[in-house]
Amino acid sequence: MRNHKTLLSLVIGLVAGCASYDPAVFDERLRAATFDTYWEALADDYPYFELKNIDWAQARERYRDRAVRATTRIAFYHVLARMLSELDDWHVRLDIGDLNGYGQQLTMLPHSLVMVDRRLRVEWLAVDPPLGNTFPELVAIDGAHVWDPRLAEILLVGQAGSSCSLTLVCPDGARREVVLVRPQNTELKLSLNDHTILGERSGDIGYLALRTFSSESDNGSDDDATARIAQIDRELDRSLDTRALVIDVQDNTGGNSDVLFATLGRLLPERTLFGHGLWLYFGPFTFQGPRYVEPRAPCYHGEDVVLTSAQTCSAAEWFARTLQREGRAIIVGERTVGAEAGTRDVKGPDGSSLTFGWRWITDRDGQGLQDVGVIPQVDVPLSIELVRARGFDEANAIVQKERLRRALSLVGAEGELARLRSAAPGSKGRRWEWGREAKRARL
Repeated sequence: MRNHKTLLSLVIGLVAGCASYDPAVFDERLRAATFDTYWEALADDYPYFELKNIDWAQARERYRDRAVRATTRIAFYHVLARMLSELDDWHVRLDIGDLNGYGQQLTMLPHSLVMVDRRLRVEWLAVDPPLGNTFPELVAIDGAHVWDPRLAEILLVGQAGSSCSLTLVCPDGARREVVLVRPQNTELKLSLNDHTILGERSGDIGYLALRTFSSESDNGSDDDATARIAQIDRELDRSLDTRALVIDVQDNTGGNSDVLFATLGRLLPERTLFGHGLWLYFGPFTFQGPRYVEPRAPCYHGEDVVLTSAQTCSAAEWFARTLQREGRAIIVGERTVGAEAGTRDVKGPDGSSLTFGWRWITDRDGQGLQDVGVIPQVDVPLSIELVRARGFDEANAIVQKERLRRALSLVGAEGELARLRSAAPGSKGRRWEWGREAKRARL
């Protein structure tokens, strides 16, 4: 219990809240307040500085003056994105709102980014000569280390006509600096998540695709957790009388803990200790403790196989790990992201928002998943060699078909592969892109 620290943060927040800021007046005062809001929130509640060997006070010294002196909104957000990228944490996200509403002619470098071998890869850039199928690793944008494609996309945004330098690592290990000019097109939209929930069956084998545990849809509407749970229940019910169920959480980016626990409750027949973490909080008071999965009828009693990918994240990781640990499922796929914590959202006085992991969750044996992820019993990875040989889409389809085949083989149902593949195709794979029409243009 960290009541004294949380109470101090509350007092500081109340004092800061007495000051008023107009998000439309992008002055030094607003920039300083926004930077301090986010830096202090992380300083108070981010649990992994020691694990990652990060000196957060030193980061403040390096970035605060640059943020305060930024002359445009996007330059300010570039500074924040650079600082946040140093955390190398999939849970750390910066939402900068409507990119078309800043009074600037903002645009983005046309690009397509994918994650392969736990590295950020460039599928294509609008550059001449084209990159071909080399899929180089993107390691820096304007000298800033990048790992998370969502923060990378913020750094790719800028004033129309401005230049941007990308540092790529080619297949032979050589570094290549690519300097591109942002085009004039101003219609911007950052990449979105897939929120598909889909149930299917073939004979006595069920298939359930869970692309999210979130209670929020891509169009911005809040469905609430109850509605999402009801949706998952309906799809799960379609396979309730099957002898085996393949649950596909490939590219599932996580979501609401209530949705997670309710879904697990349909798959665990007895009350089960999930793990330990920060679950209860009221005002300035927070309490660590255990949390249990409560069974929910009707419970599925057949065999379970769970499919994962390197983009399976957060609540989806705990979903896979809990079923694996309890002996209720075999995991087929590849090692997951490693973003274990419950998240906190902080609103900045400028109208932007920051999300980060703050509730450090550990398994019942005291072990967490941060930066480690869930290790499958049956490893079927998406390799960069296959991606370069066949392209991202085809390679992803090949690997996902093989994962499903291996899953069905485990339950003696490999003959159902063709029908399930056609009726319930797997994830298309995560891609972050903008400006596909400019792919072959010279900038």
